[in-house]
Amino acid sequence: MHFSFVANIALSAACLVWLAVSAYYLFYSSKKHSKITRKISVALAFHSTLIATLVLTSLLSLPQFSTFFQIQSEVPQMISGIMALSLGLLSISWFLPKVLPSYSKREKELETSLSDTTSHLKSLYSLSQEGVMLVYADSFEIQQANNEAKRVLNLVNQGSDQLLLPRAMKEYLANWLKHGRSSSILSLPSNHGIVTLNLDISSFAMEKSLVLLVQFKDIETVPDSYKSSFEHEHSFEVQLIERFDDLLNIQAGTATELITQLANRLANFSLFDYVALLETDHKAQTTSYRMVSELGQQTQHFLSKNHFEDRMLDPNNGIQLYSRVSELKLPKEITEVIDANSSLTVINLDDQLNEQFTLILFTRKASKLNSAVMALVEQLRTQVCYRINQLSQSNIQKQNALLQKQLTTIIESSANAIILTNTDFMIEYINPKLCETSGYDEQQLIGRPFSQLCPIEDNPLIHRSIRDHVSSNQPWYGEVVQRDRQGHLRWSNLQLSFMHDEQGDVSHYIMHLEDRTELYLAQDEINQLTHFDPLTNLPNRNLLTLRIKSSIEENTSKNIIALMYLDLDGFKHINDSLGHHSGDRLLKQIAERLSDHLTPEDTLARLGGDEFAILIPNVLAKGSIVNLVSSILDTISLPTIIGDNSVVLTGSIGITLFPQDAQTVEELQKNADLAMYQAKKEQGNSYHIYTPDLNTQAVKRLDLEHRLRQAIQNEELDVHFQPQVDIETGEVVGAEALVRWTDPERGPISPVQFIPLAEETGLIAELGNWVIHQSCAYCREFMAHVKGPFKIAINLSAYQFKRPDQLLQELEAALYNHTLPPECLELELTESMLMENVQSTKETLKALHDKGISLAIDDFGTGYSSLAYLKEFPIDKLKVDRSFIKDVNRSKDDAAITTAVIAMAHKLGLTVLAEGVENSSQLQFLINHNCNYMQGFYFSKPLPADDFLDLLKEDERAPDLLKGLQ
Repeated sequence: MHFSFVANIALSAACLVWLAVSAYYLFYSSKKHSKITRKISVALAFHSTLIATLVLTSLLSLPQFSTFFQIQSEVPQMISGIMALSLGLLSISWFLPKVLPSYSKREKELETSLSDTTSHLKSLYSLSQEGVMLVYADSFEIQQANNEAKRVLNLVNQGSDQLLLPRAMKEYLANWLKHGRSSSILSLPSNHGIVTLNLDISSFAMEKSLVLLVQFKDIETVPDSYKSSFEHEHSFEVQLIERFDDLLNIQAGTATELITQLANRLANFSLFDYVALLETDHKAQTTSYRMVSELGQQTQHFLSKNHFEDRMLDPNNGIQLYSRVSELKLPKEITEVIDANSSLTVINLDDQLNEQFTLILFTRKASKLNSAVMALVEQLRTQVCYRINQLSQSNIQKQNALLQKQLTTIIESSANAIILTNTDFMIEYINPKLCETSGYDEQQLIGRPFSQLCPIEDNPLIHRSIRDHVSSNQPWYGEVVQRDRQGHLRWSNLQLSFMHDEQGDVSHYIMHLEDRTELYLAQDEINQLTHFDPLTNLPNRNLLTLRIKSSIEENTSKNIIALMYLDLDGFKHINDSLGHHSGDRLLKQIAERLSDHLTPEDTLARLGGDEFAILIPNVLAKGSIVNLVSSILDTISLPTIIGDNSVVLTGSIGITLFPQDAQTVEELQKNADLAMYQAKKEQGNSYHIYTPDLNTQAVKRLDLEHRLRQAIQNEELDVHFQPQVDIETGEVVGAEALVRWTDPERGPISPVQFIPLAEETGLIAELGNWVIHQSCAYCREFMAHVKGPFKIAINLSAYQFKRPDQLLQELEAALYNHTLPPECLELELTESMLMENVQSTKETLKALHDKGISLAIDDFGTGYSSLAYLKEFPIDKLKVDRSFIKDVNRSKDDAAITTAVIAMAHKLGLTVLAEGVENSSQLQFLINHNCNYMQGFYFSKPLPADDFLDLLKEDERAPDLLKGLQ
């Protein structure tokens, strides 16, 4: 027999034996012990690998496999056999002695442990006078129980012989496993009343199950009188355990809210009749409390802190148990609703927000407040205090985060730029406002010196002053000059303060920059608008006044100062005909021409409209003021090209001198104004030097204005009426209303004096309205004495005509108040009024004509009206001016104009009235040329209302008028 064959037989036998041994130990360990030590696991894994190797080598040594794999020599088989045998012997001699003893030792230890536990339980069963049970933790089935435990189970199961746990105990054990309570009280109903068990529970592993060891430390039987009520409720301890998580799982944002909800939930327990929640404010020394009943009703009061004993509100006491309410000094508001024999538990809860919370639990069931309950309440207190501290910290963090967010928002939304630098003035932070004003991005400034924003060359003294202040720990405030990214200058008020570190040393500089650039630019703009004319950029009246004052104050050498007022003649006509835009261009060119005649020491100002002023601080330096004025007038009269038009203007200049004519600024300006108006009266293109008599005239004019105002207010004016006669019939068909004024002191004052004055001062509106109402009042009387139609002709001023709405309102009121038809009124307008604004004139005339009021053009032929526009106006009558009628029989030109006007009017369907008819030859000319109406001294001068009424009453006047005329 070959050696290899013997080796294969031995190896195969060894493999079979080893496989059987390994399988047995592996099966036994997995069955008995779910957890195998790492050492045994590694050994079994190695042994399994060794077994696989042995089997493989044995198979390769067999002839069948050798033939299949074509192995001819026995040397490999011998080598494999020797190696397999060596490995097998090594395994048997080295691994098995190390592994199997330790494995057996573990088994022996487990068996010894089980044996000891069993013997211990047996001793408990036999020796203990208390109940002892072994209960499976997964099914709550009783494995073993001693006689005392069986007796209690029989008692609570009401005589049943089956060893079954009651439902309440199962629930209690389930909560014990969930929460890990070490000791507690359990009350169970029995046929003799209520059995209270003091339980001690522990657990251990037995075989594959977890086993609970339940030992009854104490047994108390409560009288049967409580049985009926107890059958409907679980024990308080079970309730507290079951709802422990619910008591803690309160969603609250503040400590007060948390404690309030906890008090409401505790009030729902059957043990507590009332729950009082005390909240003490240490700062205000007050305590508020809420009384919560088991029905959820609440009452709240506020008391002083000294109403409660200090020991009850002492947070260091934790939990205090009092068997009677009378043991504590409680406020009347609490004791009046509480049974004096009630027990109470005082629970002090910590808070870190200068407040203290105290819960007082009142119960009439004093026996329930045992050590087990107190242990649970203590654990509840610990958890609630932790929650309160969490909320406090969370609220503090939220407040800090909110405060930080608010501070960041304030800084970032600040209207001022804020910069944070280190002590070397290197920028570490900037807010968005600085980026906005400087034009730099944050990355372009962080880490850069502050001098990049405020260059030293622009602020040499300021930088030195700042460094001197910070070196002595003094804040700095002042104005600095900045340069933005484009290099433009900006001005800011800088306030520098310090930031200190924990040691109190200066760590950073805080700079607040209030940008003043826009303010300064606005001030410059305001100054420009206040002191300069926006059109010509010349000084205005305000700046002229300041310069006159300055020239007078600085005139120490007694130089002669000249002030000239210049007004452009005919400028209004340029504005009206060519438009305001052309007028503005003309004013600019005139201003440039005038500036060329003056030196930098002189002042050329525009006072408004077409009025300029020239201030010469040293007249003697000019040589001759007359030569200067003449050159200025010549310059103004030069043709000016405006668009396609060549415009020629003239000027009127008034001159006054200091100190000859006046001593103050106001007097100089007044004198220059008077002299300028005097020059305009001289038909323009002239100058006038102030004389004292001009001031006298101005005083008289001012006095006349004052008297006119009083006359209008006191109704010292009167209306006279000049008849208008139908030339064909000789009948009076109307009258022109003419205002007259007789002053009590000066007597009659000509309309030539006060009418222009009224127009200049604006009194013409009030005066015109008064004439309208007076004329309508008299017209009512006149109409009773005429046979045919009758009209009152009223002259309108330009001021009234430019305000058509007010004019229509006054006319309607006058006609309504005096019950007159509109056909009785005829309004007379001048040609200049009609041509000032053609479109507006057409609309106003149409509105008046639609009302039924007649319209007439007064003094026709003296203006510069366009006949093309005349046909578009709703005019009823033309009045030929008296200047043409005066020489109509001696002047061929006047006769031709009058004849043409009459013929043209008739062609246009208009009637004609001739003014100023003073003799029969003039009347005969008008009759010969078919003029419709006449008025003048030939028939009658303007008469007072009473005299005009007498005229209408005369029957013989009309035939005499036409006697001898063909």
